[in-house]
Amino acid sequence: MGLKSVGSNPTSPNIINNKINNYVITKLNLNLSKNTINNYFIFSKNNLLFLKMLYSLGCIFRYKIIFLKGRKLIKVNIFYYKYKPFYKNIKLISTPSKIFYITNKALNVLAKSINSSTLLISTNKGILSHNSAIKCKTGGIVLCILS
Repeated sequence: MGLKSVGSNPTSPNIINNKINNYVITKLNLNLSKNTINNYFIFSKNNLLFLKMLYSLGCIFRYKIIFLKGRKLIKVNIFYYKYKPFYKNIKLISTPSKIFYITNKALNVLAKSINSSTLLISTNKGILSHNSAIKCKTGGIVLCILS
């Protein structure tokens, strides 16, 4: 058996389950185009982990776990400044069939060319922005880009 499984560290889970990431990203982009403030997501640990990272970057104003009609949901408020969202869209980079790894050296070069965009990278230290990954001197899997 030549197949090797890519495991997950319990302290910093590897969220490459992009069906979930794709759900969150698609729904956020749809709500950005409609300029809706309140967004509801189905609760899962991966959704919550991804939304917490967006919250720490300032893309999300607040999030709260609620029960609505017997379902556990995450209520998310997008951060708007002067009636404009913090970011225009989120683009998914790595998919289950195509995973993009980036080294610290390549990340330093890329950071100079992406200007105001932010990369979210899944590292052995959890999900980090590209600036945090550079400070930690680590690379990882490129999840998405916020522009």
